[in-house]
Amino acid sequence: MRVLVVDDSATHRLLLASALRDRPETREVETAASGEEALRRLVATTFDLVCLDIEMPGMDGFAVLRWIMARRPIPVLVVSDRRHDRTALTALELGAFEVLGKPSPRAGSLVDWKKQLADIVREVSSIRVDLLAER
Repeated sequence: MRVLVVDDSATHRLLLASALRDRPETREVETAASGEEALRRLVATTFDLVCLDIEMPGMDGFAVLRWIMARRPIPVLVVSDRRHDRTALTALELGAFEVLGKPSPRAGSLVDWKKQLADIVREVSSIRVDLLAER
């Protein structure tokens, strides 16, 4: 599986990319620090999954998600601190596959977060992308 991680925070981008590289299903992980950079990569390369932050300066995650669903429907995992408010519901309405909170620095929570991420990655590998295009 080829994954694109989009987040303006270098810390979160590296943490998510590292966790994805640990997964046997993931053969390649690329990163983008902005919505604009994400679109350039999406035009140039085919990905199986996009992990997308919503709150970014410039082009936000909602705009990127709309573009993906309109032009290149693929599974999108939104990774956001705001997964318990309207942000998560809006992302799902726009076509996101799932919404996952960002990892917490509390002891033990990183292990739990990585398990949730692993479960989502396994699930993504069974998605029929052709059905996404019909939405």
